[in-house]
Amino acid sequence: MKGLMLLAWKHACFHWCRSLLLLASISLCLSTPMAIHWMTGDIEQALLQRARDVPFLVGRPGSAIDLVVAGIYFRPQQVGEIPYATLAELEQDQLVQAIPLHLSHTAREAPIVGTTLDYFQRLHLNLADGSMPVRLGDCMLGAKLARRWQLGPGDYLLSDSDSFLNPAGQLPLKMRITGVLRSAGSIDDEAVFVDVKSCWLMDGIGHGHEDAVRASDAQRLEADSRSVTMGANVQKFTEITPENINTFHFHGDMQTFPLSAILVFPADERSAILWEGRQQQRQDLKTVIPEIIVADLISLLVNLQTVVDIVAALLGLATCLLLGFLISLSLQLRNDELETFQALGAGRSVRFKLITLDLLMILLAALPVTIALALLQILVGKPFLMELLM
Repeated sequence: MKGLMLLAWKHACFHWCRSLLLLASISLCLSTPMAIHWMTGDIEQALLQRARDVPFLVGRPGSAIDLVVAGIYFRPQQVGEIPYATLAELEQDQLVQAIPLHLSHTAREAPIVGTTLDYFQRLHLNLADGSMPVRLGDCMLGAKLARRWQLGPGDYLLSDSDSFLNPAGQLPLKMRITGVLRSAGSIDDEAVFVDVKSCWLMDGIGHGHEDAVRASDAQRLEADSRSVTMGANVQKFTEITPENINTFHFHGDMQTFPLSAILVFPADERSAILWEGRQQQRQDLKTVIPEIIVADLISLLVNLQTVVDIVAALLGLATCLLLGFLISLSLQLRNDELETFQALGAGRSVRFKLITLDLLMILLAALPVTIALALLQILVGKPFLMELLM
């Protein structure tokens, strides 16, 4: 047997080009379905884990999928608005804790999430650098955004605006970055977080004015010793500083101001049952359990495991056909060699063992290469797929 193994090794080394071609073909065909299987499992778990972190999600009546996609994964969806007063209504009898979400704005096309400090406590998000927002106009960045934009505490970020030239339109807000969150491996890594009131400023519900005493004559319509009447051309601030923060104010009743959705965290299992029973009677709100919606979406609409099985079966078939073709070609090329073995008295079994050992050596060599290629595909492909899905 040692002699046959030595002959097989010498043959593989002498025909190194054929051996490398066969090794590469087998490794590529096997590594792709292996990588897809590993990646889809991880992605499904990441999607479900994000949904499990939020027991209930409340929004306007409509599509449950749109509500979950917007409220859990911060993807732009038309989910309507609910009044801020709903927050206190949901927390009746202190059965649950409700956390507001305002999701109507972006900065450099990344979602701006208006919420409260309770959000970070409930979802176990910690600071990597800097501090939490302390005033209107402050923001925090997710870990990926901070790395991508090369921004950190002390820098500034402008919110997106439909038109910088339209005085009646939405003006951008220059936000001061106070902190960067530690990487959480979720959509939170790619979001900008602000206080809800900062989002209302971007909505145009609130704004600041220049000091009326310091305003230029062109901005005054009428003045006397007791009062000053301001004109419409008074500049609205897009940056909040310690000097002008007291000039910012909101118009209207805050209880009617808009929210996109509300995250709800029950105090315990009994509170969850009681609270959910109450919500089923409400017609003005839609309450969903994100984990159920995401699980149904994965199993019914994005059946990743079925795709993996089909791809694996097709690649397996292609691998078998390719391997059969290469073996047949190899045997034809080795006719003279095998005839020489036969002339030397080597029986059919010896020749069969020699060919089998030759192929077995290549398969064993392909195993670590296959694993390395699969890990490389996961390293490159998984972040891309996670970004697409989350």
